[in-house]
Amino acid sequence: MKDAQSALDNIIAKAAKGEATTADVQAAAKSLQEAVTKATDARDKAIKGAQKSGQTAGAKNLSDNNAVQKAKDKLAQLIKDAAAGKATTADIEAATKSLNETVAKAQAALATAKKTAKSEATVPAYLSDSKSLQAAAAKLATLAGDPNATATDLQNALAAYNKAKDAAQAAYDAQVKDAKTVVNTGKMTPAKQHLNELLANGATASEIAVAMIAVANEKDTAIATAAAAPVVSAGIITTMHPTLVVRDNTVPTVAAENKLPETGVDQQVWLTVAGTMALLGLFLVAAKRRKNDDKEA
Repeated sequence: MKDAQSALDNIIAKAAKGEATTADVQAAAKSLQEAVTKATDARDKAIKGAQKSGQTAGAKNLSDNNAVQKAKDKLAQLIKDAAAGKATTADIEAATKSLNETVAKAQAALATAKKTAKSEATVPAYLSDSKSLQAAAAKLATLAGDPNATATDLQNALAAYNKAKDAAQAAYDAQVKDAKTVVNTGKMTPAKQHLNELLANGATASEIAVAMIAVANEKDTAIATAAAAPVVSAGIITTMHPTLVVRDNTVPTVAAENKLPETGVDQQVWLTVAGTMALLGLFLVAAKRRKNDDKEA
């Protein structure tokens, strides 16, 4: 357009000197008009392209991207400057290109973040009874499929998920440590064996907790059973359980004590002996009473 304007100015100067005709001036004027029309069309096209790019950059999922917002604001200002004759079409086109590249880069990064979030939003089977971890994973998965989710949204959700997972893992590790201590303390019992198998197979925290209760109940049941078993013979009782006291013509019971055998097999043997002694005791008591009756007679 500048070239066309310069050509027209030259023709007008020549015409004033009689060196150019009216037709020459008209032709130059037409060329300028065509150049203006072409430039105007180019400007309009550039502005429309810039506005479209601005709309794309204004997507909700890019609202937290500083680079995109900065490029968008710069382009908007150039459009205003162009209307005031302070910016060229080339300026607008360059800024539009820069914005498009920035948006493309941001969208690619966002797509990668969503892919990562989707793959991370899982809960290991052994941590499946952690409600906080389940909730964090569900939120992360939802954002991974939300077209309006921003990179910041995904980052925050992923951070919350990792925090919940770390907490669940720490609690699980502590429970496993306690369970292993129970298994390795004293002799093996059926309940301990079951607990040990759960640990080997990656059981959940709740499953381990139930198994640990079973171990405790197993020992309590054995102690209670032993406490109810009658025994006699002061000599045998003194040997097996020094704290017991035997009275004449009575059948005392065993008091619960921590010296009860640890394993189910040992407990069964112990209780069998106690039961046998109980029968022997009843026999001795009856014999003694009969002997006393004979003396009285």
